[in-house]
Amino acid sequence: MMKEAKLILIFLLMCCADVRAQTDSLFLKGVKQLSESNYSSASESFLKDIRKKPGHDAFYNLGMAYAGKENWLKSLWAFESALKYRPGSSDAAYNAALVYEKLENTSSDWENPFSWSKRLLLGFGSSIWGGLSFIFGLISGLAIFILLSGSENYKYRKFSKFSLLPSIVLFVLCFYSFMLVSDHYRKDHYLYASGNGIQTHVSPGGIAIEENLESYVRYEILESRNGWFKILTKNDRTVWVSEKNVLSY
Repeated sequence: MMKEAKLILIFLLMCCADVRAQTDSLFLKGVKQLSESNYSSASESFLKDIRKKPGHDAFYNLGMAYAGKENWLKSLWAFESALKYRPGSSDAAYNAALVYEKLENTSSDWENPFSWSKRLLLGFGSSIWGGLSFIFGLISGLAIFILLSGSENYKYRKFSKFSLLPSIVLFVLCFYSFMLVSDHYRKDHYLYASGNGIQTHVSPGGIAIEENLESYVRYEILESRNGWFKILTKNDRTVWVSEKNVLSY
């Protein structure tokens, strides 16, 4: 039984390594194509890499490939998508602002889609927040155990009384931050209309309505449901759009 379990574990590890190798090879292939100014092929390689394993580097280089083709809207979307995974990236922010200036009908300066507080929160990553919540949870549990066990050791009891409340508060804060960061990566937050005349609806797949989305305007996603996004238009009207017709991140 143990031998079979070991074989299954080795097989799973080999599968994981194979997937990782495939994604790395796609990314490196895209980088090579980008260096050769083969922008169309590079963008295809980075998109395939993103489908397997989305992240900052693939989206950033995808933005460079789209910029090489002078597809400014998709380039802006790609750079802002890179910021979703690394909001503190000064290079992605700089290039997003640069590309935004290339767009037509833009009357204001580019703004980072994520607030400074969210950038700070996301900068630590889910692994750090998860590790901190585990540590403070462990300290809280140990303190409660010592106090309930009736230990006569004065130093232990004093330490437990002193650390219990702060460790519980820190555990709650870190765990809450961990949940926020994990949720951030799982869902889309903003979108751009991929072209003019995008059809809007009163509900997902429901009745179509006349509400044109403005070009090059970033819309905040209020809700997502089965491939549809709910947004608020400039006329303060809530509409639904299909994910097939937008660029979301």
